[in-house]
Amino acid sequence: MDDWGDRLKRVPGLRRAVRLALSPFRRPRPISPRDQWTRWAIEHPAAAPRMTAALSLLEPAAGVVCDLGCGPQVLRGRLPPGAGYLPVDVVDWSPDTVVCDLNAGLPDCVAGADWVFALGVVEYLDDPSALLAQAARHPARWIVSYAESARPRRPPPNDRTRRTNYLTLAAFERLLVSAGYAVEARAPVHARCQVWRARPPG
Repeated sequence: MDDWGDRLKRVPGLRRAVRLALSPFRRPRPISPRDQWTRWAIEHPAAAPRMTAALSLLEPAAGVVCDLGCGPQVLRGRLPPGAGYLPVDVVDWSPDTVVCDLNAGLPDCVAGADWVFALGVVEYLDDPSALLAQAARHPARWIVSYAESARPRRPPPNDRTRRTNYLTLAAFERLLVSAGYAVEARAPVHARCQVWRARPPG
């Protein structure tokens, strides 16, 4: 008696039909944090406008730029000529990436930066005010974004690809000011997302 494997091979299109019929019952293949952030950086409709808005706030003589939550390092190729680049992320994207969980604090390399970029990062911090207070002790100016989002009815799973705070744009700016930062400029991305350029105290 023929088994199903032989029948699938002999009947044109049967293998694909069976695969499609069974697909709703298959478990989705888990996506790694690296793949998740790569997909977001390339495919999300807000990613390119946010980067454009952020770069519009960067001065031509950029010096050394620390890229917090660097992801696939799109910023590296968009910096002015001669600018230094320090990538930081919880995922090891390249040999020079400083691997760091920002919920545990800022890495030491921030002390050597002239600018800190934090695009799409603050939304995933457990305590944004603590990180901003720590950052304010360093002389680097910040270019930081925040996007509003409604708090979900059900708490999301505890993983690194889920946002953990839900502030309004006004509330986030108050966090910046309360940490001692002076807001120098703002660049809107869309109605619920904005980028700030901020100078630390002193």
